[in-house]
Amino acid sequence: MKSMISIVTVCLAVTGVFAQSDRVSCESGSTSTLPITCSELGVRFIMPEYRIQEGDNYWCHVWICNPTSETYDRLALFVMMDVGGAVYFWPDFSSYDYREVSVPANDALRVVIVPSFCWSGLETGLIRSATWTAAMLSQDLDHIVGEISVAEISWN
Repeated sequence: MKSMISIVTVCLAVTGVFAQSDRVSCESGSTSTLPITCSELGVRFIMPEYRIQEGDNYWCHVWICNPTSETYDRLALFVMMDVGGAVYFWPDFSSYDYREVSVPANDALRVVIVPSFCWSGLETGLIRSATWTAAMLSQDLDHIVGEISVAEISWN
């Protein structure tokens, strides 16, 4: 039971629902101006840190990159967070969800997965990390389109 409470606490914190602690002060930082090189079709995680500590400003974005001359309509963008073996699907962080996206030719799109928030110290039991995975699938969910991205975050 304690591990389930920890997982829920982590999910609430990562999705910005968890209240910030009064004892933590966060420096605000840029969340949208990180340049990327768009050379391969696919997705890529962008976040300020992969090791989060109390007082850090945390956010998570996915860049969708399409350097080709083809426009992709109605792709399924899957973003999953695995916390202690439990998997949560963005955008609702439920048991299964995704969002349809259209990707113009020769373009890159930024999708906000977790808006910026101040990471406060959490009591998460033995769970100290989470793994993000993102992929675009065809409209019929038959195959992956482009490169996938995996990022592991950890905290104290």
